Amino acid sequence: MAISSTTSDSSSPSIQPPSPPRLLIPSNPQLTVKLNPTNYLLWRAQIHPLLRCNRLIGHIDGTLPSPPLTVESQPNPAYATWYENDQLVLAWINLSLTEAVMPTIVNKTTAREAWDALATVYASGSPVIIGQLRKNLLRLSRGNETIHDYIHRAKGIYDKMLALGATVTEQELVIALLDGLDKDYRPFTRNLEARLEPISFENVSSLLLSEEMQLQRFRSAAAEISPPQSFYSARGGAHRRPFFSWKGSAVWWPRVF
Repeated sequence: MAISSTTSDSSSPSIQPPSPPRLLIPSNPQLTVKLNPTNYLLWRAQIHPLLRCNRLIGHIDGTLPSPPLTVESQPNPAYATWYENDQLVLAWINLSLTEAVMPTIVNKTTAREAWDALATVYASGSPVIIGQLRKNLLRLSRGNETIHDYIHRAKGIYDKMLALGATVTEQELVIALLDGLDKDYRPFTRNLEARLEPISFENVSSLLLSEEMQLQRFRSAAAEISPPQSFYSARGGAHRRPFFSWKGSAVWWPRVF
């Protein structure tokens, strides 16, 4: 009795990597934050969502490597699509850089190379820049600014320090903000210093804006009340008459009533 046997094809189909995605949004997005030496974290927060929503984040984090240039000695269509998308990501990065930062990636040919170069230079922040920002915060002074502009400037210094990875707390910002006020605000700052619990930057900003409005009203009311003047100066030149000295020269003398 013949026993028939069947043979199965032991070869399994080759697994092809997924093709890179096509773009979901226009190729020229509005990148409002331009990378400069002090705002790397803010800039990165702008770029990441743009790449994630297009499934292109792999071009900068290494999870979407370049496919083979050829397959069986033929041009690989997957590589062509990957290269097109990678160059677009590189163009997005270039569009979001200030002129001072551009030399960092001038010789980079892929998005990953450009991204890594920028992270190496700017992610940790420059100790010199951080040190200068810390001095600016400690030496904060209001000068002739409005309270709104003064608060905005202080917060800008604080945000730049955080973006560079500097160790700075919100309470340090609050203390620097209060220390930089002029003497008109001393009663206000003393009241805050007497508090047992820390106050947030948002709350102290709101209280400062309210205090400024109060001071402006007091100054306006005080300006409407003329300060006491002497009897003679209050009457001015219209109530003076000339007095001739014995030498015959005329001199002005207060009129006596």
